[in-house]
Amino acid sequence: MGIRCKRLKLNCIKERIIAGFFMIALMMIIVSIPTLAEADDEEEEFYNNIEYVRINLSISTGLQVNALKPVYEITYIRANMLFLPRESARQKIRSLTPWPDAEIKEDSLFFEWIDPLAEDLEFGYNADIEVSNAITKIRNKIHYPLKEDFGEEIREYILGTTHIDSHDPDIVALASNLAAGEDDLYVIVDKLATWTKDNIAYNLSTTTASISQSASWTLENRQGVCDELTSLFIAMARALGIPARFISGIAYTNSDLFVERWGPHGWAEVYFPGKGWIPFDPTYGQHGSVDPSHIALKKSADPGDPTTKYEWQAKNIDINTQQLEVSVDEYEKGRIMNPMIGLEGSFLKKAVKFGSYQLFEVNVINLKDYYVATSLLLAKPKEISIINKPETSIVLEPYANKTLYWILKVESELDDSMRYKFPITVMSQRNETITVEFSSYHEYGMLSYDRIKTILEQKKEEEVKAYSADVLLNCDTDRDIIYLGEEAEIICKVKNAGNILLEGVEVCLDEDCQSYDIPINQEYEARFMLKSKIIGMQQKSVIAKNAMFTKLALVDFSILDKPSIAITNITIPASIGYNENYTLHFTLVKSSMSIPKNISVVLDVGGVENKWHIEELDIDNLFKINMNSKSLGIGENNININVEYHDEIGEIYSEKETALISLENVSLWERIMIAMYQLNNKIISYAERWQK
Repeated sequence: MGIRCKRLKLNCIKERIIAGFFMIALMMIIVSIPTLAEADDEEEEFYNNIEYVRINLSISTGLQVNALKPVYEITYIRANMLFLPRESARQKIRSLTPWPDAEIKEDSLFFEWIDPLAEDLEFGYNADIEVSNAITKIRNKIHYPLKEDFGEEIREYILGTTHIDSHDPDIVALASNLAAGEDDLYVIVDKLATWTKDNIAYNLSTTTASISQSASWTLENRQGVCDELTSLFIAMARALGIPARFISGIAYTNSDLFVERWGPHGWAEVYFPGKGWIPFDPTYGQHGSVDPSHIALKKSADPGDPTTKYEWQAKNIDINTQQLEVSVDEYEKGRIMNPMIGLEGSFLKKAVKFGSYQLFEVNVINLKDYYVATSLLLAKPKEISIINKPETSIVLEPYANKTLYWILKVESELDDSMRYKFPITVMSQRNETITVEFSSYHEYGMLSYDRIKTILEQKKEEEVKAYSADVLLNCDTDRDIIYLGEEAEIICKVKNAGNILLEGVEVCLDEDCQSYDIPINQEYEARFMLKSKIIGMQQKSVIAKNAMFTKLALVDFSILDKPSIAITNITIPASIGYNENYTLHFTLVKSSMSIPKNISVVLDVGGVENKWHIEELDIDNLFKINMNSKSLGIGENNININVEYHDEIGEIYSEKETALISLENVSLWERIMIAMYQLNNKIISYAERWQK
């Protein structure tokens, strides 16, 4: 009797978006925050990054023994239960108690009933188990093809079986294609497991519910559960002459497909010469190690091998077997493990326009002196879409680092009055996490998909090159601020940091190329003139290369127009009487892409000035000024609006507009009051000048 595995592991990651808002002047900045861990579910378990777990495991089953006639005879009934925990480097059996009494053999529990009655027979065991997050440390490359002459015990796991039909032509072709050009055993096995997880859909259907399907069926139908995924993975490994075996056991799942969190599961172990059996679970995406919720109970060449074998000697009876019942009680968990990888993230541009594409670059660093494999999942706000897959797998050699790339796109239909900050979070299987932000606004620069693809190809070309030379390339502009119509220089320093002469090094900005021979430890400077007719944030690629290397440097710069302010929408009464209140309206409009700074607004009414100061004008500013006609002269009056402002480097600009208002219907007494008011203003003005 076999046991079917139906476990689907979902990474403990649930994405929620929280929007936070706060006011800056008359504009709002929106921050969308992706939340990875399910903070409001304290019972949610996460085993990938804990040292160990201790559980009480109960396995039970039974036999229905029915008499076919009133007179029957049962000499004995025997059951060999093969589904039980074994000691290993990662699994310690603290106690094992069978019931009823049984003989504990190396690979089974032997139960025997002598002269039993025709009745139900129940049996099983209770076990106290500690499973650690032990990792077999592979510090050196194990070369493929394997040259080792395997013994009979290992050779069994290279051969095809009923469900693991590794001789199938399609499986052989796929495995060969995935392994082509690779000579590192760890990398090859990781590629097989990654392909299986990425291309076989987990489908808990009637087709796979009752029996295990073969590896060839799984490849043809591109669906299955853990049995099918693991069988296909093992079949591809065996097709390449790599020993692999099926592990049946218990594991934890947080999938909503299952009522019980602990239940039967299947994964694989792959034989690494000199290191032994290394676990790989393509269903959970765990390569080179499995989390301590994986409790190994049976190893076999084929998943169809029975979990319990029966034998009996009897007359006039019928025996029906029952399914295994599993119960798990976790009672202790270890501490959180130290990180195994480091993560560094950056964006191609710190700020982009609505509707723009964006390139997210993540450098993954192996902190250990042995191979580490993991998967990384990207979480993002709802306004961002991911062009490629959000999850990817990676294997790193000791202390090595690799770069992963995600292409993102900002939603185009966003509020033009808002500035957005978008945090992008990357989390590994073991909960190593980083969050990096970029900004978006409707006036920022645009990155096209073709531009992203070109840069990505350049970056990947740089990574693929086999460096026998060490080259440093750093580029920057000769000034921080470039105004429209002005010329600037891009200055690139190319240094030979290796130990050989670099001949024919070409440094190119677009079609403009310069060629150098660079001796050891010498640095050359390449200069390119830059003149742009396009306003906004921009980026140029500079490439240095010869037959031995390719290096890419990205230069970010902004082309600004001169700041400009328009005084618009001036509203004032055409005429007014003496000592009446009135309101002057006008708007300062930013009529340039660059932002005017240090703005002074002076309102001159009959020689009397009122002043206001604004640090910078990044949005339109409406002025509403309440005034009284006592300061006006008889007849037509000029109200002068003077605005003075600066650019980024302190140069001064000014604008002036005049509004007209007429003081009418003035009596004799009012004329006297106006004259006294004007005289008083002149005296005050004279006194102020005299004091200066």
